[in-house]
Amino acid sequence: MKFLQIIAAAALLAHLFVPCAVAGENCAMLGGTCKDACGRNEAAEGGAFDDCGEKQDCCVSRAAEETQCCVLSFEQKNYGLLNCTAPELGKCAKGSASAVPCTKLIFCK
Repeated sequence: MKFLQIIAAAALLAHLFVPCAVAGENCAMLGGTCKDACGRNEAAEGGAFDDCGEKQDCCVSRAAEETQCCVLSFEQKNYGLLNCTAPELGKCAKGSASAVPCTKLIFCK
């Protein structure tokens, strides 16, 4: 009987922690801040961010550093070399801009 209780407790804990392991878009990982409106030197990243409120934008500073990498997806199943591209004329045609080189981003490995 005790053995069944342990298995049931382990199954419940596994069920509760599985959603935490699923990777979603995270504004803070882009170096952004969740705000109701972005400032003059900030740009709103596209997408639904887990750490932002429903009507908030992920505001990333554009004045400080130029774009060095474009990340197409932040979902762990898409990580790899094909998930990142070089910016064209300093901007990303698709995906989210990063001031960090692609070789240093976990999304690109």
